[in-house]
Amino acid sequence: MPRLGRVGGLGISPRRSFRADRGRALQVWQEDQRRWVRSAARALQQGGRMVVIVGDGNVLGTRIDTIGPVIAAGREAGLLRVASATVERWDDGVRAMRPEHAVCFERPQGAEDSERDEAD
Repeated sequence: MPRLGRVGGLGISPRRSFRADRGRALQVWQEDQRRWVRSAARALQQGGRMVVIVGDGNVLGTRIDTIGPVIAAGREAGLLRVASATVERWDDGVRAMRPEHAVCFERPQGAEDSERDEAD
């Protein structure tokens, strides 16, 4: 796991890794989503909410769905999806409309507190 503060070559979805091996890069990205959502879910108190905002990616002209894996990661972490919305916005980089998503998750009442102390 990278140390905090180390940014050289790291990013949420570095395009060069998708160009090198799209399948592998997508797997790594999806696992990263599961890891950070699980960590955030453990930090929430029962009844606590968090909002995730993410835009679909575009690598070499191929759309990368981002909301599906984020919602799946939330569900795997025991979070409830209480609201979501998608809007299209113009992306000058690809000269096309691109979906941007917001999803609100809640840690349900009665969720096990021991989950908050488990290590990844």
